[in-house]
Amino acid sequence: MREESSAIRCPRCGARIERSCPEGESIAGSPLQTCPDCGRLYFDDAYAEPVLTAYEAAEVDFPYIKILYALIPTVGTLLYLHSYLRDPRSQHLAVLITFGALAVFFDVLLIIAIGKVIPKAGRKKAFLDALEGRAGELSAELRESLERLSGKDYLDALYKCRVYIPKYFYRRIGAEPPKRQRR
Repeated sequence: MREESSAIRCPRCGARIERSCPEGESIAGSPLQTCPDCGRLYFDDAYAEPVLTAYEAAEVDFPYIKILYALIPTVGTLLYLHSYLRDPRSQHLAVLITFGALAVFFDVLLIIAIGKVIPKAGRKKAFLDALEGRAGELSAELRESLERLSGKDYLDALYKCRVYIPKYFYRRIGAEPPKRQRR
């Protein structure tokens, strides 16, 4: 891994700030940094909060759209089957077979998608248990990150810098997440 050095300017005073980070990766730590010249906070996108990064990796995307894709041909097949069974002479068997094959195809895709989600859900639960202290010990880096994320002012500052903050972290400290502002 090659170390890469870059410089940015403080948005407040314009001072040049040197930083080094691995190529293509973020530095684990608070993205809110203090300028060495003026002493004010600025947002540095080279840094990433380790707990937020780990939470994002553990997040589970349930396949809602795949359920819809599977539901439409399945319902269509069942409706067509119902009308075929009521009056087989007025319906075409080939259409029923086509709808049935399409429904089976999308149902198999749905089962595969749900099969991929189940292990991820277990990893997310294990991660949340570790965060809450119910299972395992957190690394020092994650513990420091969690302490920073336990303050509403810090969460609000990150939110203002357009960092995605899951509602979980606001609820964890008993605060309300900010309302989305209309543009």
